[in-house]
Amino acid sequence: MEKQILKLGMTERVHLMGSTNNVLEKVLYSKIFVLSSRVEGMPNSLLEALTLGVPLISTDCPIGGPREIIRNGINGYLVQVDNTREMALTIKQLLKDDDLQRSMLENNLLAREQYSVENIFKKWERYLLEIN
Repeated sequence: MEKQILKLGMTERVHLMGSTNNVLEKVLYSKIFVLSSRVEGMPNSLLEALTLGVPLISTDCPIGGPREIIRNGINGYLVQVDNTREMALTIKQLLKDDDLQRSMLENNLLAREQYSVENIFKKWERYLLEIN
């Protein structure tokens, strides 16, 4: 990555932060969270960023996990898989709009109860009782 950054002349704009033992702390202080996978089930990293209130951008993977989490334009954005131009434009748009970031942060904090451990356990319990 460092070679690519140097090759592209991006050393003044791209900084690699190195490793950390506290990923959640780093995500908490991020302006946005970007997940650029080709395939995802239900991505824990996206859920963790949501529960911290971080605005989300993710590829709209075929299995559809990110689609279950992101409400386009409300708490984040979905972009087409492998569409690097759309991804770059979406990142740029969100980074420039502080009001939109703030709105998405608030929406994500409101939605986090939906993904709480207690709520997920209740859903599993209801499901298991229904199939019995």
